[in-house]
Amino acid sequence: MMKKYFFLCLGLLFLWSCASRKVHPKEPEVVSRTHFVREELSTLYFPIEVSINQVERTVNELFESEIYRDESYTNNDNDNLKVIVKKLSKIKLHTEGNTIKMVVPLSVWAKARQTLFGMEASQDVDFDVNLYITTQVDIDENWNLKTNTKEFKYDFVTEPVLNVAGIKFPINSVITNVLNTKLEAFLPTIDQQITESVDLRQQVDSVWKSTHYPINIDEEYNTWVKLKPKRFIFSPIKGEDRVITTGIGIESFIEVVTGEVEMEKIHNKPLPKLAKVEIPSDTFHLALSSELAYNQLSDILKKELIGFTYKSKKREIKITNVSSYGNGDDMVFRIDFEGDIEGEVFASGRPAYDSLTKELYIENFDFDINTKKTLIRVGKWLLKGTFKKQVEKRMRFSLEEEFDNMKQMIEESLIENTLGEGLHLDCEILSIYPKDISLTDFSVKTLLIIDGKAKVKFGR
Repeated sequence: MMKKYFFLCLGLLFLWSCASRKVHPKEPEVVSRTHFVREELSTLYFPIEVSINQVERTVNELFESEIYRDESYTNNDNDNLKVIVKKLSKIKLHTEGNTIKMVVPLSVWAKARQTLFGMEASQDVDFDVNLYITTQVDIDENWNLKTNTKEFKYDFVTEPVLNVAGIKFPINSVITNVLNTKLEAFLPTIDQQITESVDLRQQVDSVWKSTHYPINIDEEYNTWVKLKPKRFIFSPIKGEDRVITTGIGIESFIEVVTGEVEMEKIHNKPLPKLAKVEIPSDTFHLALSSELAYNQLSDILKKELIGFTYKSKKREIKITNVSSYGNGDDMVFRIDFEGDIEGEVFASGRPAYDSLTKELYIENFDFDINTKKTLIRVGKWLLKGTFKKQVEKRMRFSLEEEFDNMKQMIEESLIENTLGEGLHLDCEILSIYPKDISLTDFSVKTLLIIDGKAKVKFGR
């Protein structure tokens, strides 16, 4: 009888010792979130400098060498004058405010017919004249380019005088009247041709609609950028000497999403009216709202922690699995292990960013209260040792390399996607940092701030 009793006690002791090696605390109690990342408006401004050299080249291409030809004495109300007007040399431009002033050097050949004492006589003459044209440039609220060429005058370099039968006939007024008649009819057609040839509204509307479509930036992880543009802005056109300055900008909410995204329905999102404001500076401010799903975060943690062995004197455990989820404003980490004791523990903390080391880490990382109670009973050595600190250390992730790569990618992509012939974009990323981090039911949400400077130059 005593022998049976002994073996019964020995069996119970064995079962108790086995049970004491198991760690299965209750999961942390569910709490509500109090902190949420607020959307922040991104502002992307591009001051634009247009060298008058490029405009000057275009204007000289539009004005052919021969501007006007009249080889009849009887037209223009029988003015008895034949005239050929040619461009003498390169047209010069300069700017004042939103006004472009052109100096057009002209070479004029004229032949006049006169009747004196019943006799008809004629003589031709060559002379030079400078034509001054003033054009105002603007963009209306419907994004239409408008030019208004309304002023012109002349400066005769050499006086146009005809000598017929020994009598000198000044023809300044005649030439002026002819040029005025032709230019008054011709200059409005220049404005019309410019307006019709440059469909600025269609181009801006195309850009506006394209900003509503998600952009895939990483096919491997199925990562997308989604814009919710609020408005385009345009800075009034200004000019000084040989440079025209203006600026364009977009104000939008930006979100980075990993996973499937829905294409925006944009048919009911018309192009907003042009907002004319002074571009505040050459800086841009991007606020990217990005999310990292908990299962993706768990995969990252598994690479860092699975297989990690913790030793304390003669006892040790090895981590076999890690998972994470959100609970209120904190993250909860379940860490499974085996060894001298086996089971799982729960730890929690709040994701944070160290601006000095450029690292993401878990702030106030600690075991859950239920886990602490369980470890006091069966694993005090694990509770009192450095296990928690060593795990916490492995959960710090440097973002410096990622930020450097992002900086290079943004600068290169802006230049590659924006520049065309004659365009040059100066772009510099000044800083990248996470401004705020919060948790959702399914992910860690981060507000990433990117500040920089950009300027577009054309025709330097």
